[in-house]
Amino acid sequence: MERMGDTTLRELVYGKGAHVDPIACVDDISAELAARTVRDYPHSIWGIVEHMNYWMDLRPQQNCGRESTLP
Repeated sequence: MERMGDTTLRELVYGKGAHVDPIACVDDISAELAARTVRDYPHSIWGIVEHMNYWMDLRPQQNCGRESTLP
């Protein structure tokens, strides 16, 4: 299988083309707002961002052959 190039990976993570920069999506949201949940939906923006951050960090490590522990 062909490995993903550094440029391609950066474009996917930092936003280019059809992908948006995830940091730009939440840049103007306060910590107070990010911690809120709404009725009938258990996840806060904060929780979703933490979830994305974990997996965006873990997958490249695994792809490079580093051992990692799943939650």
